[in-house]
Amino acid sequence: MQLSYEVLNILLFLCPGLLASWVLRLLVYRKESSAFDKVVGALLGSLVIYALCAGFGHDAAVQMTETKHGDVVTRGITYNASAIAWLFGVATALPLLMAYALNQDWLGRALRKIRITSQSARATIWLDVFAEYRRYVVVHLADERRVFGWIMHYSNTAEDGFIYLHGPKWLDAKNQYIETNSHGLFLVKRDLIDFIEFLQSPEETKPVPGPEPEIRHEQSQA
Repeated sequence: MQLSYEVLNILLFLCPGLLASWVLRLLVYRKESSAFDKVVGALLGSLVIYALCAGFGHDAAVQMTETKHGDVVTRGITYNASAIAWLFGVATALPLLMAYALNQDWLGRALRKIRITSQSARATIWLDVFAEYRRYVVVHLADERRVFGWIMHYSNTAEDGFIYLHGPKWLDAKNQYIETNSHGLFLVKRDLIDFIEFLQSPEETKPVPGPEPEIRHEQSQA
């Protein structure tokens, strides 16, 4: 298939945004978007990347040339190696910074603080809970069994419901631990999980220090 001059121009322009979008999708879980949304995202990403590179004073990375010899028009492409390296660097570094900010919910926190939104930057509340509260849990199963452990790995959505518990121990009716002597327990059936109990750390269960209450002794009047 032979690409026209205009189509090739558009593809070259979209390349940095497509690269940045691909890197971001590898690092941040987002719900599946349509092809139109992906193209728009790549277009906006390319605009930002080109604007950043232009701000550092770099020329165009790729330029289309036209030369005329009489009635014959010859089209060509010239490359700027330094500008291409900058484009590649920005298209890689920018999604890395965005991924860190999104996974840490920096943007969502800032916007919630000034009451612009009540939403999180993460895609699901499942991710919100497991990312924010890294602690020991007790998983209550549908058959009334309970298992204690540290959540080492978890799926991106509650629909999948995959959980890997490190150092699992079963709990009996008297809340006594039953050792499993295994590295971990992989819970793969979401329907078997009734609910998950997040336990407090020892520091959280300590009473908050404060001033000693004042004790007053009153003398009775005869």
